[in-house]
Amino acid sequence: VTLTDVTVDETAFSGSGSLSAIECPAGAASMLPGQIVTCTAEYQTTQADVDSGLLTNAATATGTPPSGQPPVSPPSTVEVPFDGTNSLTLEKRANPVDVNGNGVIDPGDRIEWTIFVTNTGAQTIDDIVVSDPTAGPVTCPATSLGSGAQMTCTVPAHTVT
Repeated sequence: VTLTDVTVDETAFSGSGSLSAIECPAGAASMLPGQIVTCTAEYQTTQADVDSGLLTNAATATGTPPSGQPPVSPPSTVEVPFDGTNSLTLEKRANPVDVNGNGVIDPGDRIEWTIFVTNTGAQTIDDIVVSDPTAGPVTCPATSLGSGAQMTCTVPAHTVT
């Protein structure tokens, strides 16, 4: 039978943000048997969604028949996996300081170290520990980095001998 006022109802959504309203084309106002319409909604993923590893969404459709109870479709579910690689990069830089001002880095001068840690992966990485056994204890401002985030860590300066 022809159905009128066909709508799509969201039944489950695992996203941490807000999904837009579901929009159906004008053809959903009156659908003949076998007719197909495509309804859409938009969503912008969040870092929390990526960190969860999987985004799921389920919906049903219903419409008004000429008589009787409105039919409800079985739920349709889609899963969007986030399977990006987790990775960190580390860059260590030296800043020589000419303490005695003779224009040459020689005994008594200092080398100041800076370590940059960047999350180059898709997911947040927790429990980050940076060590540099030859330079000494490393101090970092955080132990967690979101995707694309960077932190600057410090190491005690080294006096040239």
